[in-house]
Amino acid sequence: MLGSLKNNSSGISKKYTFILAIIWTVLILISIAWNIYQTHEETSEKARIEARTIFEHNMAYRRWNTMHGGVYAPVTEKNQPNPYIVAPNRDVTTTNGMNLTLINPFRMTRQVYELLKEMSPLSATNRTVSLHPLNPDNEPDEWERKALIEFEKGHGETSEITNINNEPYMRVLKPYMTVEGCLKCHGFQGYKLGDIRGAMSIAVPMKPYYESEARTRNIIVITHLLIWFVGIGGIVMLTQNIKRQQQRIAESESKFRTLSEFAHDWEYWVKEDMGIVFMSPSCEHITGYTQEEFFKNPHLLCDIVHPEDKAVCHVHMKDFRAPQHEEMEFRIITKDGQVKWLSHVCGPIYVDNKFLGRRVSNRDISDRKRLEEQLIQSQKMESLGL
Repeated sequence: MLGSLKNNSSGISKKYTFILAIIWTVLILISIAWNIYQTHEETSEKARIEARTIFEHNMAYRRWNTMHGGVYAPVTEKNQPNPYIVAPNRDVTTTNGMNLTLINPFRMTRQVYELLKEMSPLSATNRTVSLHPLNPDNEPDEWERKALIEFEKGHGETSEITNINNEPYMRVLKPYMTVEGCLKCHGFQGYKLGDIRGAMSIAVPMKPYYESEARTRNIIVITHLLIWFVGIGGIVMLTQNIKRQQQRIAESESKFRTLSEFAHDWEYWVKEDMGIVFMSPSCEHITGYTQEEFFKNPHLLCDIVHPEDKAVCHVHMKDFRAPQHEEMEFRIITKDGQVKWLSHVCGPIYVDNKFLGRRVSNRDISDRKRLEEQLIQSQKMESLGL
């Protein structure tokens, strides 16, 4: 029996270990997925922040250029007069005969980014677009056109990850408003102060961000694997400890069950409300009633008492919580109608100062009672003979 209980306990322990391991693994996988997702979102947001910062810097020196009415630079092979600037003083000649041409914010920004591209092949890019461009190079693509239309409805920014020269870039498009200095070159187009004149597209290379994200992702996976191993070890230790506790409880219950099943006396544990907690199998041998019958009808404990002894039993059990009741003898009527004598002993059960009922032990003394009767009869006959 003990071997069967141990095997059963081992099976339950393995089952719980497997279930807990599955739950722990699922939680770890969810955590990995969530952290990787968050890392990816943070990577994109970092690129957006860089693009916004570049936009603010560009707008600052464009605004400076506009505040001063543009900057003049010598006319060279690469710096020819801008045919799209409509201004009376676009081109000037100095007193010493040097030809100068007006460099507006757009051309200044464009030349700066051309220089930046020569310095770094994987650099941020800048592009100015408008729904009413003077320069065909500023014609928006489909994505930019939709964004420009949304800007006129009050939207302030749009972004996407796209490929530029087969490299991933975060492209952020933000509008810029018409200010006083812009009217010098664009007033003839009908723009007024505060109108959205166009937008600036800043594209930031994602490669450095993706490389950093990959390193962070590897750290997340390795860290979670270590946590997973520690958790699995804890689960195994926990279930092994539970298994040992279950085995000890099972062994204790098995010993108690074996002892109660082979006990000759009728033992039971009854609560104050007459609910039966335990009933030894020997009840059937003594009373004829099974354990199930007593559990279904606890009042059988009183119903089977001989009518002439009911009052004595009632007085005996009146003070149910009394520390100890004296041993007593009474008769019962078994299921098949026999009359049997029982020797009754009971005592209270306390656990942690909490009263849990009474433990009762009844011993069948019918044979002893018959011998006593026979002896009394024999002594009477002997006295009569004398």
